[in-house]
Amino acid sequence: STISSGHSYTQGGKSFLFDQAFPPETKQKHIFQQSIKPLVEACLKGYNATVLAYGQTGSGKTFTILGSSPNSILADNDVNSNSSNNTSNTEANQAGVIPRALRDLFNRLETTRKKHLLAQDVDFSKKRGEKPFEYEVRVQFLELYGEDINDLLSNSGTKLVIRDGG
Repeated sequence: STISSGHSYTQGGKSFLFDQAFPPETKQKHIFQQSIKPLVEACLKGYNATVLAYGQTGSGKTFTILGSSPNSILADNDVNSNSSNNTSNTEANQAGVIPRALRDLFNRLETTRKKHLLAQDVDFSKKRGEKPFEYEVRVQFLELYGEDINDLLSNSGTKLVIRDGG
């Protein structure tokens, strides 16, 4: 089950507002379907999206974001349960929400591109001046640890700085 969105939790006089919280036994696929897939859909409409995993050390943030192993990032998320390759099935089931989101995003973009090309071929005379279907995807993968922000996609090791816009 999922603790529904828009709730707050108060402990020790402090109140915490959250969108969703899942119990420990929740499957990766369920978390993706409930929380992340709508963000992918919003990205396809031109909106920015942020996925934030917050919690104490050992609470499962890395597992939720990336999955159980480096191979789970590459595993096919749309697993055929009749497949004889149990290792691939296990890895795909354990893939985190980011690999699932990227796979879903790029699959949808490729499908849209193919539909666009097909439409151009069918109605070529009307679409001569039309630009081909193009897309640009930009990602950041940041880690906030204490007061430090690390860019996990950069090899520079440069610390990022939080700026107050006020």
